[in-house]
Amino acid sequence: MLGTTAVEIDMTKVEVHLTNVRRVPQVGESYDIVEIETDRGTTTCRYYAAEAARAGLVLVGGTGGGFDTPARDLYPRLAHDLRNDRISTIRVRYRHPADLVESTVDTILGMRYLESQGIRVLGLVGHSLGGGGGDPGGGERSRGQGSRRDRHADCRDGAGRRPRGACGNPPPSRGR
Repeated sequence: MLGTTAVEIDMTKVEVHLTNVRRVPQVGESYDIVEIETDRGTTTCRYYAAEAARAGLVLVGGTGGGFDTPARDLYPRLAHDLRNDRISTIRVRYRHPADLVESTVDTILGMRYLESQGIRVLGLVGHSLGGGGGDPGGGERSRGQGSRRDRHADCRDGAGRRPRGACGNPPPSRGR
């Protein structure tokens, strides 16, 4: 994962030089702390590793900072439960929660960390700033993103199809 990552955010090229990555187990918790050090500062994450995972989810919050979560601790519950489905999750704590560019950099660093752990299919869920600022496309709609900026998730498979019952796509009727 070390090296340089270049991203374009709102037509501004940003280079991030990764210097160190630390994973620190947390006794009695279902996550490890991951610290991703760069020339822009250290991004701290909570990583919920799933055994044999090939899919992963990045969860980002809003301008409140910290490990922000909506709906009565939805993110930690979701991250814990998804491990049973072989989906690893990383919760990203923004270094500068009111800064769109830096928050986007933090989100991308979380994505890169999951990729470094063998994750090949990524999803992104955000609320508040994370619903638009956590979007690596800068808030623009692109394949795999829902239409609501404040609560979007990557709900499509690798072919761009929406599975029935996912993200508001109604499940098939049961013939009633």
